Amino acid sequence: MNKKSLVVLFPGVGYTCDKPLLYYTGKLFVQDGYEIKKLSYCGFQKNIKDDKEKMNHAYELVKNQTLEQLKDVNWDEYEKVIFISKSIGTVGASSFFKYLSDKKIIKKDLKISNIFLTPLEETFKYVIEKSGVVVIGDKDQWSDYTKIIELSKKYKLSSYVIENANHSLENCDIINNLEIIAKVVKIVDSSR
Repeated sequence: MNKKSLVVLFPGVGYTCDKPLLYYTGKLFVQDGYEIKKLSYCGFQKNIKDDKEKMNHAYELVKNQTLEQLKDVNWDEYEKVIFISKSIGTVGASSFFKYLSDKKIIKKDLKISNIFLTPLEETFKYVIEKSGVVVIGDKDQWSDYTKIIELSKKYKLSSYVIENANHSLENCDIINNLEIIAKVVKIVDSSR
């Protein structure tokens, strides 16, 4: 039996798998024959950004909904898996990767890599050393990018800072936004 490859997209609160960063990075792998699995999350409270209790509730939602959506995946079918996650989805991806590792669900020959787009600090509670790449904007309103880069170094993750980019890795210049998307896709492509 030929082993397959899989890309799993982990969205953010308002950043679905059809938004540019996830859409194009996912498409990059699909064009190379990867299967794609798009997760979705629901049940978030309103105005969670600066409310610790609401954020903790959101983290638990994401972790539980990730487990539920991926519970039937037969990991033995795959030789390579890429987790591409955005914002709070990075918590889902890192916690699920740790779950797979801790429960010894993944075999030694299965290679799983993480691509964390605009991760939150909470993500690093679950990150496994040398497990991926981090991309963040220097104007991110949800994360202190200097702290995220510091944590990336601590866990030996490659990190990239996009200048003048917010949490969506965008700014007010549409042409520059398209250039940013292209830059992120190139970073992801070179990180395989």
